[in-house]
Amino acid sequence: MSTDTRPLLRAAVDRLVADRAFAEFAQLRDAPTLRAAEDVRPFLVAGLAVGSGRRPLLVVVPTAVAAQRMAEDLRTWLGAAAVAELPAWETLPFERVSPDVATMGRRLEVVSRLALSS
Repeated sequence: MSTDTRPLLRAAVDRLVADRAFAEFAQLRDAPTLRAAEDVRPFLVAGLAVGSGRRPLLVVVPTAVAAQRMAEDLRTWLGAAAVAELPAWETLPFERVSPDVATMGRRLEVVSRLALSS
C-alpha cells in the first residue's frame, strides 16, 4: 500500500511560506543568496517557488548529478508539472561527435518552456 505524501509536503512548504521572515526573503528582488545544508535546499527552493511569485525560477547547481537530484526532489515537493530539468550535453564543445538528438530535443523543450513563462 503506497501513501501519497504530496499533500503533507505541500503543507510543509505552505507553512514555510507563511513564515514572515521567509516571506520577506522570498520577495527580495536583488537575486538573494541562500546558503543551506544540501539536504534542505530542495525544500527551501520549493518555498521560494511558491512564495516569491516569480516565474520562472531558475536554479543553478554545479553538476549534472546535482541537477538530476535537485529536479527529482523538487518534483516531490512541487509536482512533476512544475519542474523542468535542462539535461547536460553528453559531448564536449570541440568534439567531432554530435550530441544525442533526444538530448537536443529535451534541451529545446526546456528553453522553450522558459521563454514562454517569462
